[in-house]
This record gives sequence, structure tokens and C-alpha cells, in this order.
Amino acid sequence: MTLAGESVVGQNLSVPAKASETLLDIAHRYDIGYSEIKAANPNIGLWLPIPSRYVLL
Repeated sequence: MTLAGESVVGQNLSVPAKASETLLDIAHRYDIGYSEIKAANPNIGLWLPIPSRYVLL
């Protein structure tokens, strides 16, 4: 994934969301900031549980 005007280091990684876990929970678990997790997953609400779904880091 690349964002307009930004450099990306590393590779894409998708992880499964645990039951009742939110994007912010996943960001905390993987030590990723708010803006990074939201930019990688723009169609997922930050506070909504995302069971049975993969999230891009």
C-alpha cells in the first residue's frame, strides 16, 4: 500500500481481528499509531468491533 506523497518502508501485513476487537485495539497490540492504522484501513470504523475480518497493518 502506498499513500500519495508518502514513502513506505517494509511490507504489507494482514492480521486477523479477534472477536469484539476494534482498530484501536489492534493498533495498540502492534504498536501502530492512529493515523497509520486508519490510513491502511479507511473503510473500517475505529470504534466498531471487527470480528472475523483481516486488518492491514
